[in-house]
Amino acid sequence: MLQKAPKTYWSTCEQAPSVAATAYIADTATVTGHVEISEGVMVCPGASVRGDEGMPIFIGPHSNIQDGAVLHGLMGQRQEVNGRSYSIYIGDHVSCGHCCVIHGPSVVAHDTFVGFNAAVVGSVVADHVYIGHGAQVIGVHIPAGRYVAHGTTVCTQAAADALPEVPEDIRTFNAEVVDKNSELARNYGK
Repeated sequence: MLQKAPKTYWSTCEQAPSVAATAYIADTATVTGHVEISEGVMVCPGASVRGDEGMPIFIGPHSNIQDGAVLHGLMGQRQEVNGRSYSIYIGDHVSCGHCCVIHGPSVVAHDTFVGFNAAVVGSVVADHVYIGHGAQVIGVHIPAGRYVAHGTTVCTQAAADALPEVPEDIRTFNAEVVDKNSELARNYGK
């Protein structure tokens, strides 16, 4: 369901989502307010993308927001990306796994995987990162190409800087997830 965000004391006009023609939003997903969804994006059943308090939210091309995932941010708190500020910025070819939470202000950059039930809160996650299932990334900057193991909590910059590189055997995992979800978005949209 696409819905406008109402006028509030922090937003003087109603904000409606902008969705590319080739994106697919499942009937039971909710996308509210100042949200920009790019081409080839798949927003799965039960996902909630709330650009009503923390806004704007941007989801880059061929990313997927899987079942039960929540994207929500706090009013007035933003991260800068390419000269613009966002409550949440999801880059190109990102997988936000089942029931994960991305809470703004946060950036999840290109070709990154966020695992099932993982949380990214007030953080910047660089390109080619793998965040394992149930992991928590809180208030840090994760450098490019790093691996956050399943169930790990990363809440200091020292811990983020010490993360290992993504293991060779899972480096292509996100590309496979993106490929499958892009195919689903194309075919559901027909």
